[in-house]
Amino acid sequence: AEYGMGGRVSTQGDVYSFGILLLEIFTGRRPTDALFTGYLNLHSLVKKGLPDSVMEIVDQSALLDEDPGDLVEAVGYETHGSRVELSDILVSVFKIGVACSEEAPQDRMNMSQVVNDLVSVREKFSGKSARRREMQKSDGRVNILVDSLASTELIH
Repeated sequence: AEYGMGGRVSTQGDVYSFGILLLEIFTGRRPTDALFTGYLNLHSLVKKGLPDSVMEIVDQSALLDEDPGDLVEAVGYETHGSRVELSDILVSVFKIGVACSEEAPQDRMNMSQVVNDLVSVREKFSGKSARRREMQKSDGRVNILVDSLASTELIH
């Protein structure tokens, strides 16, 4: 997106692209979606929806049970002696995506902080107790992102 607008290749451009990718993964929307006109874009949609409307902006297919069309109840689970809500996980991940995709490069997170924050999300929300499938799906997306980033040269 930023590169497509004539921007030079840079680490901050990569951070922007990662942020948009993160928002795409968790919203199920592309930046080119017909919904986005005028000043509304993927970044602003998510930013406006945080934290109260997170369950409306998340990709609902991530919350589907095994039977297509059977939306499961988004509930929490117990971990480390406290209740964790699916919306809390999503808010944390969306905040990272929004912080990475800020318009001004100097306002964006750096990749080391992104990885630290994603690891923190994974550690905070990964419990030893049995969880519902929708929690595992969301947590699984975070685990894949963290593991992929941890193996890259960008953060070392």
